[in-house]
Amino acid sequence: LAFDLGDPLHMQFVLAAARLRAHLFGLAPPSPDAWGESEVRALLATPDAAVPPFTPAMDASIETDNKEEDERRKAKAAAEAIPDEQKIAAATAELAAARGSLPAGFKVVANEFEKDDDTNFHMDFISAFGNLRARNYAIDEIDKFQAKLKAGRIIPAIATATAMATGFVLLELYKEVAGKPLDRRRNLFANLALPGPLLSLSEPMACAKIKSGQRWDPDMYMDVDEVAYPEGHSLWDQIPVPGAASMTLEALRSWFTTHHQLVLTELTLMHGSKSVSVFSSSRSIGDADANLATPLPQLIASKTGADTSKMAFYELSGAIFQTVEGDDATVATIVLQFD
Repeated sequence: LAFDLGDPLHMQFVLAAARLRAHLFGLAPPSPDAWGESEVRALLATPDAAVPPFTPAMDASIETDNKEEDERRKAKAAAEAIPDEQKIAAATAELAAARGSLPAGFKVVANEFEKDDDTNFHMDFISAFGNLRARNYAIDEIDKFQAKLKAGRIIPAIATATAMATGFVLLELYKEVAGKPLDRRRNLFANLALPGPLLSLSEPMACAKIKSGQRWDPDMYMDVDEVAYPEGHSLWDQIPVPGAASMTLEALRSWFTTHHQLVLTELTLMHGSKSVSVFSSSRSIGDADANLATPLPQLIASKTGADTSKMAFYELSGAIFQTVEGDDATVATIVLQFD
């Protein structure tokens, strides 16, 4: 939205936001009669109050239909990103410097929300902010009275359904921290609109275990015999590979054979939405020999475009194994540990 001094909604937002900010810092704003739209328009029309043009941020988290472009943009953003420790140190230093410039006894003032007081500009701000946001997405706007009705239902909702759901989630989190068994956990269905209200508890199902034996393969459209490794693992189980940062692909194959009696027969890596073949023991891949001699971080970076220098681990999802006896194996998730 382009800022427009002639738009009443824009003026409503500026006036209400300025008064809320003044209250926050303990400043007494002038009365609406003494300081209204005409005064604000005159102030905003000065060069010192010029509104800079809006420039959208190139957020690496925004995805488009072009998956390859998304991956390149995310990789570039990750490479240019400032470490969190530096951001925290810079923000702390900036706050400390700002604190030194504050007058003695300065403190911010809490602004308790009250929708029914038309002199506090709370609903003016909420109404203007909500309608401007609706205008961003071509959603029908509502008047201040309708906004007040909706705002009046938010606090009861937070104090009932949201608070109840949060409480039950935290109860289950306590059970997780305390190591309680599965039969002590609970699922909950609640409907506060029904008489009672309705609260229905049930025991959660255990995660499915993957076991050795015959299973139906929908891709091959036939039953196949496979060995589960480790026996009875689930989709949540992992096989960590320590020291993977110093391993080549050949060293990784040897590590699996030595420590788990597994043979890595196929490896593919994902570059955006494309699957890139890296190694196969049953078919020819042009650069397979070079890939075997390449350190894993370098190999993954070259094939996927990812910046492995900032990775603590990498999930190797495209690996296919056999046992040393030659049986096909269904293996838990492989996680390469780079630090």
